[in-house]
Amino acid sequence: MGMHHQGKRMYAAMLVTIVVGIAMLAAVAAPPALAGHPDSDSYKHGTAQSCTSCHSSPSGPSGVPTNALCTTCHTNFVAVESNNCWTCHTPGQDMSTFKTAGGCATNVAGAACHNTAVKHVGATLNGGCTSCHSVTTSATNPSNSSHHVVGYTIKPALSLRLSATRITRGKTVTAKGIMHRNVTGGVVTIKVQKKNSSGVWKPLLKKLRPSTPAETYRWTYKPLKKGSYRMQSSVPAADNGKILRGKTAWKTFKVR
Repeated sequence: MGMHHQGKRMYAAMLVTIVVGIAMLAAVAAPPALAGHPDSDSYKHGTAQSCTSCHSSPSGPSGVPTNALCTTCHTNFVAVESNNCWTCHTPGQDMSTFKTAGGCATNVAGAACHNTAVKHVGATLNGGCTSCHSVTTSATNPSNSSHHVVGYTIKPALSLRLSATRITRGKTVTAKGIMHRNVTGGVVTIKVQKKNSSGVWKPLLKKLRPSTPAETYRWTYKPLKKGSYRMQSSVPAADNGKILRGKTAWKTFKVR
């Protein structure tokens, strides 16, 4: 009986030793720099498995992160103006919902960066903000995003629609659309062409129209002759090429 109890005690001691040994091995194998982080799982970030991947201090999280350390992995990115990378980003944060037209206005913490009282013209476009602005595609490719790249370019927001596709001679057709390129607005050029008897489109006239405070434009035109007409709106490049040239598709109408 005594030997039986002694065997049980020895077996229990062996189990305790094995469990303690496994725990010690796990502690050694775990990323040591993240072990003390209050939220270590969510802060594991791509290939960054140690505090010094993001923090300047060898002692770990007590050191302030630096843009230089962020861009060691996130190459080709820059911090805009006086901001730091972590002004907008939390390490390990899922940014997929931010990189959409809706996300530009609704998924930013706090008051939101673009969720202003007066809606930006991008909100009225089918593609939203991403109609004009690019978003990042990977940790190493800013993809011309204005938030990360110095010297980025954007497409102008430009559209055109006609009030009618068929009118009688003596009546008018109205061209209208959105024209946004920067906060000061600008001028849109509307071209009118008429198809001749040989079926060739010939330039007829050009009209310059400024955008309104609501970033729209409008022009009413009265054709003098019957036939097939078409219109196109365009804007030149601006701001030393920061805003690209833009033009719409031709819109046709007939005069009977």
